[in-house]
Amino acid sequence: MSYDLHIERPRDPVTHRPAPIASAEWLSAVAGIEGLRIAHGPAKATNPSTGAVIAIAGSGADVEVLFPATQSWARVFRFTTRGTVAFRLTGAFDEPGDPVSKAARALATALHASIVGDDGEFYG
Repeated sequence: MSYDLHIERPRDPVTHRPAPIASAEWLSAVAGIEGLRIAHGPAKATNPSTGAVIAIAGSGADVEVLFPATQSWARVFRFTTRGTVAFRLTGAFDEPGDPVSKAARALATALHASIVGDDGEFYG
């Protein structure tokens, strides 16, 4: 079972839903951080058992991260219709130099948001 982290704003005390991040705000934050770019086209994954390629339409605001060690880009951040961002770590969150956690922290700071796990715990 996968475990996602989310970049989200504080929750509304009545609805318990996070205040949404506007798409324009998200795109502006992404544009201001080196090593991030908007992902184009569908997200693709290969089934390791069958080799079948599965494609899922992107939101138009999903984001790729540059992995400097390999000079490769990977789609990491998924912008949701609820105005939150979901992602999975590639390493430990506190691992120095991990490009995903570094980007997540920069995005959360730029958006005045927090990084929250599926179980509601906060990451700093």
